[in-house]
Amino acid sequence: YPLLAELAQLSEYRSVAETTANEMIREWIDVKSVGGNDNSDRIKVINDELDRHKVRDVLRHAIELDHQFGRGQVYIEIKGAEGKRKNPLILDGATVAKDSLLGFKAVEPMWTSPAAYNSTDPMAKDFFKPRSWYVMGDEVHSSRLITIVMRPVPDMLKPMYNFGGVSMSQLMRPYVERWLRTTELINTGALVS
Repeated sequence: YPLLAELAQLSEYRSVAETTANEMIREWIDVKSVGGNDNSDRIKVINDELDRHKVRDVLRHAIELDHQFGRGQVYIEIKGAEGKRKNPLILDGATVAKDSLLGFKAVEPMWTSPAAYNSTDPMAKDFFKPRSWYVMGDEVHSSRLITIVMRPVPDMLKPMYNFGGVSMSQLMRPYVERWLRTTELINTGALVS
């Protein structure tokens, strides 16, 4: 992560992450209603909430993190979740009170690591999929984190990649380094025909 964070400061790497993230959320979400009922009031409430919680910006940041580090995560912040984060987030009136959604936050993968995952049964649905994550030592159930991994690695490598994938920076590095060497040679006059 330190090397990838260093690369994220260089425009040659950063601009690719930012451009891709901007393009992925450019057209955004078009909330529609199906059926004959007029749900325009409900649609307005949903759109207002998406704006109020800055969901578009948070997702853009999470996509940038995936490009830079190989994984982006979004934490779903619920009022009163302190001390209960290791429990599954069940969207039900009995477990999540009305108006208790506080927002969403993109979390850099450096601060999270898997707590529990199935590594013994490759036929199970949860094979090599973390059931919970440690976020700076605090256990958080995976249902409270939206995890984005666009370029996954084989199961055997997932623990080495902290259950992320290959970052775009890793894939670009040989090309960017070649480009930087070439421009340096041109600037110093060493590459003149």
